[in-house]
Amino acid sequence: MNYNIEELTKEIEKPRTRELISKPMYSGAPLHWIDKYFKGQLKKFRSEHIEFDVFLKQLGDHLQANKDDYLNNLKRFINNDPEPNWVSPRDCMFTTLVKLFNLDLSPAQAYEYIQECLVKFKEMEKTEFRFYEKYDVLTKRSRWDGKQRKWIKISISPVNHDNFWFSLTLESLQIDDDFNDMKVHDDVEITLHTSEEKYQDALLLFEFYQNTGFYRNLHQFAMSQLKEKGIIEEIKTEERVGLLTHLYKIN
Repeated sequence: MNYNIEELTKEIEKPRTRELISKPMYSGAPLHWIDKYFKGQLKKFRSEHIEFDVFLKQLGDHLQANKDDYLNNLKRFINNDPEPNWVSPRDCMFTTLVKLFNLDLSPAQAYEYIQECLVKFKEMEKTEFRFYEKYDVLTKRSRWDGKQRKWIKISISPVNHDNFWFSLTLESLQIDDDFNDMKVHDDVEITLHTSEEKYQDALLLFEFYQNTGFYRNLHQFAMSQLKEKGIIEEIKTEERVGLLTHLYKIN
């Protein structure tokens, strides 16, 4: 069944019985016990909102029967074994699970919606992208070292789809690191543009803070196209605090 979130909310005729909940906002935790802290915060939230806890457990029963590896992180979250970044940030899998609960979906409906989001995510992963040579150059302060530098903003879109596209803003200073996604790597900003809510929910459920490689691949594709077309050229490489940094000229 193809669930549309807006239609679902309009079709619910029964009086609402669930409480409305909000995902907690966290300001961080000591690094030496950050895993334990955020696991404890999730358990605490679930103990304070029993209906949500039951919803997650029943949703977990549906997920458990599905052996798709893409669902493993959601299973871990529901089993109170999350990574800190699945709990702490404003936009993460926790955000979407609270949203589905607040929409008064049954666990079975939520499972079906998650399955539809997974289809969207796999679609994005398999998509071949094209690069638009039109770009904007702006100047702003680097979050790496506080210096004013040039940034370049570009767009990439699917070759065979027209229902989503991405904009990327890249700093002229690039850092060799394990690039996870825009939430981790401060000099890369990736933004999804779509009118279909499932694509955004798919990223929250399966990409953000989960090191799946999708955003990393988008970043690498963008950089390769910029170099190949001569829009940027490397002018300096050096090591800083154990990381290799590349300074580019934007032509």
